[in-house]
Order: sequence, then C-alpha cells, then structure tokens
Amino acid sequence: MLCKLPYSLGRGFPVFRLVRGGWILRALLLIALTPGLAPSQEFIRGDANGDGNIAILDAINSLQFLFVQGATPPCLDALDIDDDGSLAIIDPILLLHFLFLSGPAPADPFPACGMDPTADSLDCAIPPTICNVQVLSILLGQGLSSVELEVGASQFVAFVPTLVGTGGVTRNVTFAQTIDPANGGITLNSDYPFGGWSTSVDTAFLVNESILANIAGTYTITNTAMIVGTGETATTTLEVLVTDVGVETIMLEKPGFEPGALPVNSVTPVTFTCLTSGVTIPPASVSLERVDAGGVFQETLGVLVDDGVAPDLTAGDQVYSGTFGITTGSEGFFYYRVTSGVEMSPISDLLATTLPIGVPADSPGQFIPDGAGGMLVANQILCKAVDPSDSAGIVAAVATIGGTIEGTVPALCLVVVGIVSDGTMQNVIDQAATLQAHPAIEFAEPNFVAEADAFTPNDPSFAVQSNMTVVRADEAWVGAHLV
Repeated sequence: MLCKLPYSLGRGFPVFRLVRGGWILRALLLIALTPGLAPSQEFIRGDANGDGNIAILDAINSLQFLFVQGATPPCLDALDIDDDGSLAIIDPILLLHFLFLSGPAPADPFPACGMDPTADSLDCAIPPTICNVQVLSILLGQGLSSVELEVGASQFVAFVPTLVGTGGVTRNVTFAQTIDPANGGITLNSDYPFGGWSTSVDTAFLVNESILANIAGTYTITNTAMIVGTGETATTTLEVLVTDVGVETIMLEKPGFEPGALPVNSVTPVTFTCLTSGVTIPPASVSLERVDAGGVFQETLGVLVDDGVAPDLTAGDQVYSGTFGITTGSEGFFYYRVTSGVEMSPISDLLATTLPIGVPADSPGQFIPDGAGGMLVANQILCKAVDPSDSAGIVAAVATIGGTIEGTVPALCLVVVGIVSDGTMQNVIDQAATLQAHPAIEFAEPNFVAEADAFTPNDPSFAVQSNMTVVRADEAWVGAHLV
C-alpha cells in the first residue's frame, strides 16, 4: 500500500521537503510555534477531536493533521501528549503506546478537563465542547477496540467512565459488562469497586481489567457505564478473538481504498488494500466482495494479491492490493469486504457523492492575522458534517451564509466552505457560528494556517526499533518521495 505525505503542510506554503535517506523518530515534524504564550483553556490531553473519549481515532486525527493536511484540530494543546510545548510524531506514538502497550498516560490535564500546567505557545482556538458541558451525562472510553489471544493467555485493558455536568449534586456511577456468548470462553477480572462510585464533582474513573482466554472462539464484551437513577448510559464493545495454540486463523483488517470517495454516475478506478495477519503461510490471494449495509453478499469483484506488482507496493508483506473499476449511479454508500475461506473482514463503506471531492488549493493572498500571532484564511471555513452522505443537508447549511462548497473529504466528514471575505477575522468567526447552528453541521471553524520546520529523516537506529519496523514507517517515506 502506498502511503503518501504532502509536499505542503498547513494552508498554502510548501513548508518542508521529503528526501531519500534514513529515518528519524524524534522531532520528525514540529509545529512552528508563535512567540509568546497562548491563552489558557480547559481541555483533555490526548482528546484530539474534542469528543471526551481517548481512542485510536485521536491518534489518527493527530497524524492526519501533521502529515496529510487534515483539518486543524480545535485544540492543538490536546495533541501535545508529553507537554513539551511542540507537536511531533512522538506525540501520537506516545498516545498509541498508552492505548495499546500499557505506556505512560498523557500528561495533565488527563483524563478529565483541566488547564495546561505548562506555559507554552500551543492553544485551544476553540475549546472542546466537552469541557463546557453542563448537562448531566456519562461518557465511556476504552483503550482497545479488539483483542486477539491464544488459549491460556491474558490481556490487560482499561475503561474510563467519565461523569460530567454534576452541578454539585452527588451522583452514583456504575459499570457493568456482559459477554456474548456466555460459555466461559473468557474470564474477566477487574478492580471495579463493588457498588460503583459516588461523587458530586465531574470525575473520570478508571477500571483496570484482565481478560483470560479459556476456549477458542469470538466473543463480544459489552460495557455499560450508567448514572444511577437517571437512565443516562454510555456503551462500548470489545471484540475478543481466542485461538488454539498451533491452529492458525487469518485475520483480515477492514479494506482501505483510494480514492476515498467517488463521483456519481461514473466509472472510477479504485485501488483496494487489505492488511492480513495471524498465519505463517499467507494465502496467494484474498477475495474482494461487494455486500449490502447488512453484510449480505452481492457479488465478487475479484482478488487482491501480495506480489509486489503495482498497485501492490511490496511482495510478502501481507498487504493485499488490487484495482477495480467501480460504477456508480445515484448518491449513496457502496459496501465492501475481503474474505479468505470462511474468514471475513469488517465492512468498509465507499461514498458516491454529488459534492466536489478533495480540497482546493489555498490562496496566500487571503491569509489574515488570527489574533493570536498566527494566520487564518479569510475566505474559507472548515466544517465537519454530521453525515457526509447528506449532500442536500450540507448544501442547505452552506446556503444559510451564501457560501460555496469548494471541496470535501468524506472519510473525515470534512467540508471546505468558501465565504465572501471582508478581510476581518470576526466575519469568519460569525459565519462559522451560523454554519455550526445548522443541524447538518457538527462543528465549523476558521481555516487556520499551520507551518512545519524542514527536516531530513536520518535515524541510524531505525532498524533496531521494532515498533517502527512493525508499522512499516520506512514505507511512508518511500511513498512520500513520490508525491
């Protein structure tokens, strides 16, 4: 699979160059900091998307912002996991270590909202809504979404129920779990206190748990945090695959695709990829199927192979690839999965849309001061759509400000909206507030300009750092120089 990094990061300037050479793991990409100290705002460190949950999506959002021109997060301070005052690739790596490898927790404020204890130039341009919530509610985060174990092995996981909006009233919070099927295949042991917790202040609680694998099979753990007496609940699920020692089962990840969306009424070449694991001798190919939203089989498109011939990047890396012409009609989602024998991957959805796909080039002539020492684009707003397939709703929302839809990234629910500029920051803020009030828009914000320092990857210790070789970090740079 080809991983690409853009030549230009931020909004408009080719601010760094990627070259052939070795690899560097520390300070790969530092956000250029504005002199002076940013104003304090409450936030949760690690919560890149501001939803109050710390999960793998936060690390993905951070990487997309750093490397693929993702939307500027509402709170840059939340991405600074080690609180060193700068943003670098080490920050999402540290978050992933915490979530999946029992690494150290992010620096304060974590896991609840709070102020940054360290004065630096990173700020919260738009404080996370979760830190201003007054309505009584319960949130539930978990460190892992799936676990694979051999019989007799165990795995530690963590759950974080978070109570917000208490208003000083004492509340009782409980945490419960069910296992399906309940055949004794896995055993759960945790430090959850009998009867739960009682508190009159907004609090994040921590449940440490071990999962012991007893019988081979696939299990679903449903986790529920509840505010007693209110009916308010939050639920997550954890998938556990238990295998017998010596019996190999291929694992198929959710298929990826490029491009990330399609125009309607067209035939578009789409390259599908699927990462596999769990077998000593991988299959020669895996099958790509089109299914409906419920997973009912529709047709087999063909096979994906791992032979190193384009579009496959490297032979034998257990990443299977293939390109197919996808015919679209009306707007809507197309659903795909990969199979190998009786094993099936999770389903991926590919959107066909009438909206423009991709993001437009920036116009440096439209950059104006953002009031905090940085810059923003005077004639653009970035929006996150509630449903990227709701083109009618998105069009209606943009019409409320007389704007234009300049581009979309459906996989990120991102909509780039062009507005009439009067050259002031207040105009951008007012237009964003109007957009955010529309039910089709989850949030809207100015298009802030970020810049990055230039660097030359050159880490002689790369080959002995197993975590970097496992995630194939070198292939990101191999792909990047082709951009």
